[in-house]
Amino acid sequence: MAFGVLAQSAVSERGTLIDRTNAGLPAAMKRGERHGRWHVLTPHQQQEAKRMRGEHQTDVQIVALIGMLRSVVWRSVNTSP
Repeated sequence: MAFGVLAQSAVSERGTLIDRTNAGLPAAMKRGERHGRWHVLTPHQQQEAKRMRGEHQTDVQIVALIGMLRSVVWRSVNTSP
């Protein structure tokens, strides 16, 4: 019985938290706050990685020169405009 009351309280609190978060996101966007994952590579590093990819260098070579994880370089080269 006590666990049932605690579980119901947790569900209610979770719903309240979700509602407050969803209400606050548009307000934060209007203030110009940035949301989402931060860029790890600088714009210069992204340009260099794309240039090296254009020169048909492998991901391993690009990672060795830039000094970041392969997944970071791959994401930067393949998803950035």
